[in-house]
Amino acid sequence: MNFKYLSIDTFPCTGYYSVHVQVPPSHHILHIIFSIKVEQTMQRFSVFVIILGMVLAGVLCGCGGSTSVANNQIVNAVSVGAQPSGIALNPITNMVYVSNYHDNTVSVINGSTKAVVATLTVGNGPVGCAVNSMTNVIYICNQNDNTVSVIDGSKNTISSTVSVGTQPGGIALNASTNLIYVCNQRDNTVSVIDGSHNTVTATVAVGTQPVAITVNPTTDLIYVDNYFTNSVSVINGSNNTVGTPILVGQGPAAIAVDPGTNKIFVVNTVGNTLSVIDGNGNTVQTTLSMGQTGSTGVAINLTNHLVYASNFLANTISIIDGSTNSILTTWSEGQPCGLALNATTNILCAINFGNNSVDFLQGYVPALPLVTSRAKKIVR
Repeated sequence: MNFKYLSIDTFPCTGYYSVHVQVPPSHHILHIIFSIKVEQTMQRFSVFVIILGMVLAGVLCGCGGSTSVANNQIVNAVSVGAQPSGIALNPITNMVYVSNYHDNTVSVINGSTKAVVATLTVGNGPVGCAVNSMTNVIYICNQNDNTVSVIDGSKNTISSTVSVGTQPGGIALNASTNLIYVCNQRDNTVSVIDGSHNTVTATVAVGTQPVAITVNPTTDLIYVDNYFTNSVSVINGSNNTVGTPILVGQGPAAIAVDPGTNKIFVVNTVGNTLSVIDGNGNTVQTTLSMGQTGSTGVAINLTNHLVYASNFLANTISIIDGSTNSILTTWSEGQPCGLALNATTNILCAINFGNNSVDFLQGYVPALPLVTSRAKKIVR
């Protein structure tokens, strides 16, 4: 029997997937929706893998991770709501924002005291988060009601709700232009929101199933992970035109940019790889093997160009030297999901999905020079 993809609904860090396929029996066409609960996995599955459960089990159990896993340095673990899925940080105020998918809430954590100072009710199914540190405004994608909640960070109140496309997930912004970019997974589009008026000013067509997005404020280019086409769309922020897509690994689901090096880092969830894109020519510079990934989290320390990638399936976080494109070490971490980093304090915030918490980790500090392969973490 031949299957045809219609779409896949992804719920970051929840373990839930709704896969829409078309099954052509002899008498008519049926549209079948599979609602799947996958324990301890973040990987989006093809219909073929879903049907062949034993093959799936073999893949999940057989994939090898890094050959050496070190213990991380947990400074604090802070409990948040149920099924935390997205995280963002304001480095100026040192406030951390966590979207709790099941609770329809956002937890606000004081990064200095490591305490939850507010819990805000937002839309239905909050996932992606983004913070404009210049305006102290936070944006939350509500996946199930197709809106973006706008939070005033100075008051911890909802100031506006913006309607966008169908099933918004990934979100990023350009603080310089005050434009917010939202991935609409079911529409295969990106909504552009004017942060000054909280209105959608443009809708840009991209690839199939856009799930993650990042912005280089220096070049004003926006990079979008297209999960089903294994590509990254490049949007020109000045005129919202889309260039030639960049082919990456299988199932790109997390992305981040380092404006200092003009490199874009793409975690390919199904391919278990990380693609490094040279932003000067928008070509893939190298591809790193990541072992088991299932990642929806990438964070970059813009001071030392270290890249952190969460590996949900392997319960680890990989640390990559973004200057040399080499993996320095791998930390153990319980079901890591979204990541956010404060370069000033060198604290990495990692969603621990299994514990409904955020772990505050001491950031990796390599020995000098950074390119050494014998770099070590600070031990306190």
